[in-house]
Amino acid sequence: MGRSGLLALSVVDCIFGVVALSTSGTVSDISLGLNFTLAALLMVLTWQDLRTRGWTWQAPIVGVSYLAAPLVGLVLYALASGRDRREPIAGATA
Repeated sequence: MGRSGLLALSVVDCIFGVVALSTSGTVSDISLGLNFTLAALLMVLTWQDLRTRGWTWQAPIVGVSYLAAPLVGLVLYALASGRDRREPIAGATA
């Protein structure tokens, strides 16, 4: 999944969070469950994506921020993911 897909999924996660906070009852419970599930998925996916972009120790911070507050995770990922992906280093050929 690319940067735009992860950003779109992050927005959907934030929408479920708003629905969970603004409603009550079953709708709130379902929205909160979907919010947490998407946040956990985004934690893993953004962590992997940022590591391919060269962020080493910052990637876990951004990933875990999705569990704490998805909106913060969205902003941090949008700022950090502007860096191009790095090509894997190939072994020296003789």
